[in-house]
Amino acid sequence: MERCLFLLLISIILFPLLAFSQEEETPKLVGTMQVYKLEWNDEGVSMIPYNDSTKVTPGDTLYYELRYENVGTGDAIDNEIVTPISEGCVFVPNSVTGENLELLVSLNHGEVFSKPPVELKTKTEDGEEVIEIATPEMYTHLKFKVNKVLKPGDSTKVGFKEIIIQK
Repeated sequence: MERCLFLLLISIILFPLLAFSQEEETPKLVGTMQVYKLEWNDEGVSMIPYNDSTKVTPGDTLYYELRYENVGTGDAIDNEIVTPISEGCVFVPNSVTGENLELLVSLNHGEVFSKPPVELKTKTEDGEEVIEIATPEMYTHLKFKVNKVLKPGDSTKVGFKEIIIQK
């Protein structure tokens, strides 16, 4: 009987300590972005880090590198990275770099995303329905679905290009 009381007493003391010590595991993604101006020369392509003093003109190409790391204590699943297209720029199709990614685009400032090519249905003056394909100039935002679990300490990179069309 004394042994049962002793075990009950130990259980009553240890249970709250065990529950308190088992904090909920939560993911926490921290992101960084680096922008480069791409310059072509005889040796290939140079990536010049972009800053406020970098001179750019229409026709220049920028490369964006987004890096996300899970600094939390739990697995990060169903991750999505959303970024706007820079003002005065247009997304370069087939320029996405990274692994386990699915690209979606938005034509309406991130309200709705679709997998390219995006079909637009319009009607002619005669009422005939016409289907057109949205051009990259129509894209306002990009969404990258990361199709892998980011465990604590894991990271992922996404890259894409834009061309400056106006200053």
